[in-house]
Amino acid sequence: MAPSTKVHPTSNTHLHRRRALWVPLSFPSPASTSNLPSLDIGIIGPLTTMPQFRATFGALSSTVHGLVVSTILIPAALSSLFGGHLANKVGRLRGIAIGAAVFGIGAAVEASSMRLGMLIAGRAVKGLGEGLFLSTCVV
Repeated sequence: MAPSTKVHPTSNTHLHRRRALWVPLSFPSPASTSNLPSLDIGIIGPLTTMPQFRATFGALSSTVHGLVVSTILIPAALSSLFGGHLANKVGRLRGIAIGAAVFGIGAAVEASSMRLGMLIAGRAVKGLGEGLFLSTCVV
């Protein structure tokens, strides 16, 4: 009988074959950027009740908690008005990349914030980027 030619999933040849099929993209794909807002809005609400968050920013009133959670939405709505114009000027993929880069800058500001104002400002910048890339993904 001939030996089995079945490749074990953890062998090097299997990994080599998988890498050969992967092609890196120069711009983020619409599928990868369309999940960012749902992840952000779904995480920030429970995050504000964690002990580490309260130790850094203090306990939030319900009004301030609502402001922190919804800060991303109004800038996203405003910047989405310009996403189509940006896509017409620079192209859809570059428009998505610009929006994702702005979102990333806002995420860096938000992640490094030590004061509540900086956290809110980072969320507002994230909203600007979100509006740009989401309106370009949909248009």
